Amino acid sequence: MRSIVSRLFAIWTGYSEKKEKLTEFTLLRKWTGLSPNDFTITDTPISSVHDDKIHCIAVAKGKSVAEGKKEAIVLLPGFGASGALYYRVMKELSEKYDLYFVDMRGMGCSGRPEFTARSHEEAEKYIIEGIERWREKTGLEKVVMCGHSLGGYMATRYAKHYPHRVSSVLLISPAGMWPKPQDFDQRVQNLIKDYGFFRKYLFKKVSAIWTPGRSPMELLRYCGPLSVLLLNTYVSLYPSLSKEEKRDVRKYLFQILMKPGTGEYAMAYFLYPGGYGINPLEKTLNEIKVPVSVYYGTKDWVAATIPPDMHLNNTMVKVRRIKDASHQICTDKPKELTEKMLEDLAARSEFVPLPSQNSPFKHQVKKLMNIFNVNNICT
Repeated sequence: MRSIVSRLFAIWTGYSEKKEKLTEFTLLRKWTGLSPNDFTITDTPISSVHDDKIHCIAVAKGKSVAEGKKEAIVLLPGFGASGALYYRVMKELSEKYDLYFVDMRGMGCSGRPEFTARSHEEAEKYIIEGIERWREKTGLEKVVMCGHSLGGYMATRYAKHYPHRVSSVLLISPAGMWPKPQDFDQRVQNLIKDYGFFRKYLFKKVSAIWTPGRSPMELLRYCGPLSVLLLNTYVSLYPSLSKEEKRDVRKYLFQILMKPGTGEYAMAYFLYPGGYGINPLEKTLNEIKVPVSVYYGTKDWVAATIPPDMHLNNTMVKVRRIKDASHQICTDKPKELTEKMLEDLAARSEFVPLPSQNSPFKHQVKKLMNIFNVNNICT
């Protein structure tokens, strides 16, 4: 019965494993500037559960990853995304570091084990345990944890649970940093008041299924082949991509987003609509004892979630902004982002140690920028 349902699902959505692999390889071969020999793509089983495997694109420039002697960066993609979407930062970062683009459990090109979590703790365990089991299987001892959007949230939580495995943390436009404001409902109304009929309808539908056990990606699967129209609209938002590049990104997105949903159902246990944290990262960041760098775009919708009275006790956290970048910083401004990431990794010894618990010193992150009306960001 499962086989019949899977076939019908594949016919409607247009998904196939062969197309998924082909569109991934196309992005890596055509747009990274790297040789195919620089990549190692693996699907690592992490349990005996059906289809419980973690997909990883490893990059070690000029040699196989097994021969790599550089420090490793592990990057977790955003919600529903996959590692190949970060192709624009691969070449520059691989000059200095071995890279592992790891799709979170039940998302991207990873397998689709059943999602049975019924609480924040269980959902977090589902994702983080998957990362840790992959690390054990891969044999990495200590890594730089990096994540984009929801991946940034999970990278931080991983660093909290496994501090002895993390040397530093890089967060690219992380979601879930701050608590939901008291005037949240009014903010939503102000946001959508100028929307047209279709955008309002879509917003309401997405909000309605932003609940535990469901996912906004369901809308794309219901649309089946028509979802191509939505994805074309999405990729058109990025003027820095060529027409051919947009086409390749859209084809890849279509394949990974048409896969059945499992791990993506965890999101509603971590985030409110708008990217606010149910268990905000500001608390976690104040407890982490390794250098942390946070990157926001000046046109980044996630930055709008930062409260005016934002403060962090941890002096090892540095917040940076990327000019003219949206939430998709890796796509908009890859060169500027990688330069800042490499600068911060090179300067880790200069980070100020975490103050003692009794210290009256409270580090207030510098003024973010006038656009955000928020205290503090470094450029």
